[in-house]
Amino acid sequence: MNDATYPCRPGTIAIDSAAGHADLVSALADAGFIVLSINAGAAFPMDNALPYGDGFESSTTGAFDVRAQLVDLHLAALAVANVGGPNAFGPPLAGRADLSRVGLVGHSRGGQGMVEAALRSHVDFTVRGLFLIAPTNFYDQTPPDLPLHVLLGSCDGDVWNLSGAASYDAARGGRTTPISQTLVVGANHNWHSTAWGPATRWGFDDAPTSSSCRAGQVGRLRPTSARQRLVLRTLAKAFFRRHLGGAPPSAVLGETWLDSSVVGVATVPSYEGSAVDRLDIDRPAQRSLTALGTAVRGRGLALGYRTLAPPSLGAAPPAPWSPHRLSLRTVRWNAPGGSVSYPLASFDASSYDAVSFRIAADTWVRRGAVSFNVVLRDTDGGRRSVRVRIPAQLPNAGAYRKAVLGTVRIPLSRFGGVDLASLRVLELRAVGPRGAALLADVAFVRLP
Repeated sequence: MNDATYPCRPGTIAIDSAAGHADLVSALADAGFIVLSINAGAAFPMDNALPYGDGFESSTTGAFDVRAQLVDLHLAALAVANVGGPNAFGPPLAGRADLSRVGLVGHSRGGQGMVEAALRSHVDFTVRGLFLIAPTNFYDQTPPDLPLHVLLGSCDGDVWNLSGAASYDAARGGRTTPISQTLVVGANHNWHSTAWGPATRWGFDDAPTSSSCRAGQVGRLRPTSARQRLVLRTLAKAFFRRHLGGAPPSAVLGETWLDSSVVGVATVPSYEGSAVDRLDIDRPAQRSLTALGTAVRGRGLALGYRTLAPPSLGAAPPAPWSPHRLSLRTVRWNAPGGSVSYPLASFDASSYDAVSFRIAADTWVRRGAVSFNVVLRDTDGGRRSVRVRIPAQLPNAGAYRKAVLGTVRIPLSRFGGVDLASLRVLELRAVGPRGAALLADVAFVRLP
């Protein structure tokens, strides 16, 4: 696309980003969906405050409005074709589309545009799911109360601040619908699309040049372009089958289990169900109090409190930085045996399925993995612990190192011998001589 105008001048090359997701379109179509991949080139001048060829005024604040309008226009045209009216799409569509069940997918700025579209009221269709691929989030928008999945790459060198993590964070709490997130270890920004993949003249590997993200790690610590797109297709099909097609709960989305890989590629999953299916123990909103109003205690370690906000995408990576927009607890220890404890005061957890929390090894403090024993004690002295290990994320050094929270969920059935109807305390006991972690969103949860 020519950088000075839209439509492109004769003789210039237009990069068809819409065609770059043809394999995703085909996979979703094969799964029974009607799929439109929209050319959003008209938004490009808005993205960059460049003039349009016909003199139309450009403004970067309108870039995502343009994308939302394109969604409206295309789905309004599909609604017309669906009732037997003029069909600009080609294949017969009369009576084929259920416009009460629409899902939106967007990559990069397109992801933010789909959030903008989902936040609006629509006459011709109803949005039922939102799937964001490495999205921008320039305006700190909160996605609406719809099923949401955010896909991130740990080697994203374009939207390097992983601003989609802040979108997930903003969507937490008080919802009727589930949200999920997948950090794909080694994935970059461009290779979710063949239009920007290694086979095109303008495609390039945008990953940082750190030891774990450099080009030489492709096929080793990093997925190939084809494998990265397979992860995307796998997640997107599962998401839309579940939330548009009514399929059973999905492990790959974190509903029934939290897998640490998708099609053989290492991932860090996050999941939060509806508010009625969880009891928050600690969604840190106060420095010293839990969500139950009791005092959270740190013994034998340094327990801190921090409010995070992602850095501006236009700035160079500061040190340290985080993609998250939330408050959490920091846990650091230089000797074994320390613990974080949450008094429960005879809490009855028998109607819940698991204990859940979000955690990351804090690679800005120490590069290595961390382990905890998760302990439940009842009021009669019964005690059982389960060990969990949280690996350090890659890259774990340099300016682009990551500490992205992932969900750990332990079935309560693993705490045999403890009276779940009368719990006294929940503890996380640090394992090993030293370590550092970030901790948030401790809860008892019911699974779908």
